[in-house]
Amino acid sequence: MKKITVILLAFAMMLCLAACGEETQQQSSADTEGSTQEAKKDVERITDFEGYSITVADWYSEDEEATEFSTSWQEFVHDYNKSVMDKYNFTYQVKNIAKTGDYTELVPAKILSGDTDVQLYYFFQGYILPSISQNLLWDLNELDSFDPTDEKWSKISMDTFTFGDKLYAVDVAATEPRIGMFYNKRLLQDAGLDPDLPYDLQKNGEWTWAKFEEICAKVTKDKNNDGITDVWAVSSTYGNMAISAVWSNGAAFVSKDENGKFVDTTDTTEFLQAMEWLQKLAENGWFYSKPEGGSGNYALEAFQNGTLAFLPYNYWLTDDVYIKECVDDWGWVYCPYGPSANGVTMSVQCNGFGIPINVEKEEAEKIFQAFDLMTDLTTKGSNNDWTIEGADEFKETYWQEAWGDVMKDSRAVEETLYSMVFDESTWNLDYYRMIPGYNATNYTSDIINLKKTAKEKVEEMRPANVAAVNSANVLVGE
Repeated sequence: MKKITVILLAFAMMLCLAACGEETQQQSSADTEGSTQEAKKDVERITDFEGYSITVADWYSEDEEATEFSTSWQEFVHDYNKSVMDKYNFTYQVKNIAKTGDYTELVPAKILSGDTDVQLYYFFQGYILPSISQNLLWDLNELDSFDPTDEKWSKISMDTFTFGDKLYAVDVAATEPRIGMFYNKRLLQDAGLDPDLPYDLQKNGEWTWAKFEEICAKVTKDKNNDGITDVWAVSSTYGNMAISAVWSNGAAFVSKDENGKFVDTTDTTEFLQAMEWLQKLAENGWFYSKPEGGSGNYALEAFQNGTLAFLPYNYWLTDDVYIKECVDDWGWVYCPYGPSANGVTMSVQCNGFGIPINVEKEEAEKIFQAFDLMTDLTTKGSNNDWTIEGADEFKETYWQEAWGDVMKDSRAVEETLYSMVFDESTWNLDYYRMIPGYNATNYTSDIINLKKTAKEKVEEMRPANVAAVNSANVLVGE
């Protein structure tokens, strides 16, 4: 069933004041910040937009008129947003303007051409730098219409989309679940293990690399003693195992320093530990690598066919044939965590909206105010306004409707998904997706095929990735 596309995101800002040497200067700066924030709160709100039309661009939406609702929460948010448009006399539509690969370059081209048919652009964090580097988006700090103290705006997205003292986009959602681990319950049971063991270990704070290795040793099997492994412990495609190993050890490919500059962090002990763990899984014969003549989806196919116990992948794979037609029952947990992490962790996915610079400030204020109204309730984010009539009915259950419809396993919803969406202690920021040309997916193959050691592969990859990071810093003017 198609799912309703409702825009979840909006804009916020974070004011960064320079430290002053004199106490009086510090007080003056504080007073200035306070008065600025009050001015933003007290700005006159538009009560009649006089039929103003807002188009929001993205790269994935379906025809909203043809969309059916899969949950009552989606329908409630849709109906509420329709009432907002009626009350304030404006229209708001989402338009898919390009395929994924074309969106990054199409947006700046449209803005540079003077095209005004789009009022808001939605950015995956990896799509935004070309627009920022050409100063094609409004610095949201210059808008008077939003309150920086409003808790609806995601603080993580403020960090992600702030460069220098400028904020280019922000997200109203808390976070989006990213890579976890699908696992085959039958294969655990065949190995004499409780099929809920990964959930129990996760719940008790014991879902570690060491525990995972113990399970890998038990589930990997040569069933007919012909010297060929028939059941494998773990595998992945598209670099997901290497990426999740890094995040699960509290490491990152790219961080930001105190000045907001991107920094390649593949030279850290924590990063190398993650790659060495990947090597260990391969050396012990637990990692299923691509067979000769196999397809690019070999790991997905093995999981679907019941010959692979663990598959690190994003939650949205549940909507794919490989999970829908899996021959066995499955669960979904965090990736186990390494010795440098304090517990289960994942990288947070931040997207955001930006206003094109080719609209005047008065219109930018109008766009933001309408957008603010349209994000009081969101289908998948947090910070919803539960004072809205009828919304409180969903307060305790909306997240289950928002995310749980993709999971058939109640513990995946109530434990793994809930933690990923709401528990900030599990969030780990990694900025590599923002860097044009940065390669985070090419580590796995050589390591798991034992063609290179982890240390050799990390050293091989670093020069090109450091160069990509340096180029990105030039783009954003740092």
